[in-house]
Amino acid sequence: MQVKLTIPERLRDLRAERGADLADVAAATKLSASALSTYENDERKDISHRAVIALASYYGVTTDYILGQTEIRNHPNTELHELHLDDKTMDLLKSGEINNRLLCEMMAHDGFQRLMMDIVVYVDRIASMQIAVLNAGVDAVRTKLLTEQHPDKKDVYLRTLELAHIHEDEYFSHVVHDDLDVLDGRPVVQGDERDLLVPSLGPDPAFGQDFLTCLHLQQVLHLGTKYFLHLFLWILKSSPR
Repeated sequence: MQVKLTIPERLRDLRAERGADLADVAAATKLSASALSTYENDERKDISHRAVIALASYYGVTTDYILGQTEIRNHPNTELHELHLDDKTMDLLKSGEINNRLLCEMMAHDGFQRLMMDIVVYVDRIASMQIAVLNAGVDAVRTKLLTEQHPDKKDVYLRTLELAHIHEDEYFSHVVHDDLDVLDGRPVVQGDERDLLVPSLGPDPAFGQDFLTCLHLQQVLHLGTKYFLHLFLWILKSSPR
């Protein structure tokens, strides 16, 4: 959570980011080092208009940022059309119905771009073909097992192949859930780390090899349980674009 900084805190942080001492700032801004020290340490001290302009120019931020009127440091007059926001989005952002501060923090996080990329892959169905190919491989092995081995419904390998079938919505719910965990600072659970033990599959070594090959393909897609994100992803996929 972001906490609104005071003017002295902003000035100290800006100088620390610049790696400068008071003498450096004084030389560049033509302000005295004693005045700068007062501005950085006394919240009751009024900062002159000339000093605000000089410091904003030196640190490359807006005067409003130094005065605590905004959190926008470098883009005070950005045109709305450059942000590609429509009227409906602008109305929502101005309404106060969503937490704009939290939204900004999420967008500034290193993991946000990954989240958006995964949502695009899901909504635009970019991975659907690859998932269909993997499912076709699973189904082919399952058909071969049913035809050649005639297992009953309790057969562990038949059940494994059923579970290995990828349900796209469930898979992307798991992916987006992990992305949100990264944004929230939580460790991503990688699932069962134990080795997968596959015993002999009977008299047909070729079938066993097919089975193992299929499992190897599935290792890249970890299936989770049903998350609340199913609804979120369904809304995204169903929304007109």
